[in-house]
Amino acid sequence: DHYLLNRQKYIDKAVLISSKFRAWWREEKKKYICSRCPETHPACICFHHPNDDKEDCVAALIASGNKKRLLREVEKCVPLCANCHAKEHYDLKNKK
Repeated sequence: DHYLLNRQKYIDKAVLISSKFRAWWREEKKKYICSRCPETHPACICFHHPNDDKEDCVAALIASGNKKRLLREVEKCVPLCANCHAKEHYDLKNKK
Protein backbone atom coordinates (compact mmCIF):
# COMPACT_ATOMS: atom_id res chain seq x y z
CA ASP A 1 0.00 0.00 0.00
CA HIS A 2 2.79 2.40 0.95
CA TYR A 3 4.57 1.86 -2.37
CA LEU A 4 1.40 2.33 -4.39
CA LEU A 5 0.70 5.60 -2.61
CA ASN A 6 4.29 6.81 -3.12
CA ARG A 7 5.11 5.10 -6.42
CA GLN A 8 6.15 8.26 -8.30
CA LYS A 9 8.46 9.30 -5.47
CA TYR A 10 10.28 5.94 -5.71
CA ILE A 11 10.49 6.20 -9.49
CA ASP A 12 11.88 9.74 -9.30
CA LYS A 13 14.47 8.64 -6.74
CA ALA A 14 15.60 5.70 -8.92
CA VAL A 15 15.92 7.97 -11.97
CA LEU A 16 18.00 10.47 -9.98
CA ILE A 17 20.33 7.77 -8.67
CA SER A 18 20.70 6.27 -12.15
CA SER A 19 21.47 9.62 -13.76
CA LYS A 20 24.08 10.43 -11.10
CA PHE A 21 25.72 7.04 -11.62
CA ARG A 22 25.81 7.46 -15.39
CA ALA A 23 27.28 10.97 -15.02
CA TRP A 24 29.98 9.53 -12.73
CA TRP A 25 30.73 6.78 -15.28
CA ARG A 26 30.99 9.29 -18.16
CA GLU A 27 33.66 11.17 -16.19
CA GLU A 28 35.41 7.96 -15.11
CA LYS A 29 35.55 6.64 -18.67
CA LYS A 30 37.46 9.75 -19.80
CA LYS A 31 40.51 8.36 -17.94
CA TYR A 32 40.94 5.43 -20.35
CA ILE A 33 42.91 5.35 -23.61
CA CYS A 34 43.04 2.56 -26.17
CA SER A 35 46.01 0.37 -25.33
CA ARG A 36 46.85 -0.11 -29.04
CA CYS A 37 46.27 3.29 -30.65
CA PRO A 38 45.99 6.91 -29.49
CA GLU A 39 42.15 6.95 -29.37
CA THR A 40 40.88 8.68 -26.23
CA HIS A 41 37.26 9.59 -26.92
CA PRO A 42 35.15 7.92 -24.21
CA ALA A 43 32.43 6.95 -26.69
CA CYS A 44 34.97 4.79 -28.53
CA ILE A 45 36.51 3.02 -25.55
CA CYS A 46 35.50 -0.60 -24.96
CA PHE A 47 36.73 -2.99 -22.29
CA HIS A 48 38.20 -6.23 -23.57
CA HIS A 49 38.48 -9.27 -21.29
CA PRO A 50 41.75 -10.97 -22.29
CA ASN A 51 41.27 -13.84 -19.83
CA ASP A 52 38.42 -16.18 -18.99
CA ASP A 53 37.69 -14.40 -15.70
CA LYS A 54 34.70 -12.38 -16.94
CA GLU A 55 31.92 -12.23 -14.34
CA ASP A 56 29.68 -9.89 -16.30
CA CYS A 57 29.91 -7.51 -19.22
CA VAL A 58 30.74 -3.92 -18.41
CA ALA A 59 27.53 -2.62 -20.04
CA ALA A 60 25.38 -4.78 -17.75
CA LEU A 61 27.28 -3.55 -14.72
CA ILE A 62 26.75 0.06 -15.79
CA ALA A 63 23.03 -0.65 -15.93
CA SER A 64 23.19 -2.25 -12.46
CA GLY A 65 24.57 0.94 -10.88
CA ASN A 66 27.10 -0.91 -8.70
CA LYS A 67 30.38 1.07 -8.74
CA LYS A 68 32.41 -1.49 -6.83
CA ARG A 69 31.48 -4.39 -9.12
CA LEU A 70 31.91 -2.25 -12.23
CA LEU A 71 35.40 -1.08 -11.29
CA ARG A 72 36.42 -4.60 -10.24
CA GLU A 73 35.37 -5.89 -13.66
CA VAL A 74 37.06 -3.03 -15.54
CA GLU A 75 40.33 -3.83 -13.71
CA LYS A 76 40.32 -7.24 -15.44
CA CYS A 77 40.02 -5.60 -18.85
CA VAL A 78 42.23 -3.98 -21.43
CA PRO A 79 40.84 -0.69 -22.74
CA LEU A 80 40.54 -0.77 -26.53
CA CYS A 81 38.84 1.57 -28.95
CA ALA A 82 35.91 0.10 -30.85
CA ASN A 83 38.05 -0.52 -33.96
CA CYS A 84 40.88 -2.22 -32.10
CA HIS A 85 38.35 -4.25 -30.12
CA ALA A 86 36.67 -5.42 -33.33
CA LYS A 87 40.07 -6.33 -34.79
CA GLU A 88 40.96 -8.25 -31.61
CA HIS A 89 37.83 -10.38 -31.85
CA TYR A 90 38.30 -10.83 -35.59
CA ASP A 91 41.83 -12.09 -35.00
CA LEU A 92 40.71 -14.41 -32.19
CA LYS A 93 37.89 -15.82 -34.32
CA ASN A 94 40.14 -16.30 -37.34
CA LYS A 95 43.18 -17.45 -35.33
CA LYS A 96 45.57 -14.85 -36.67
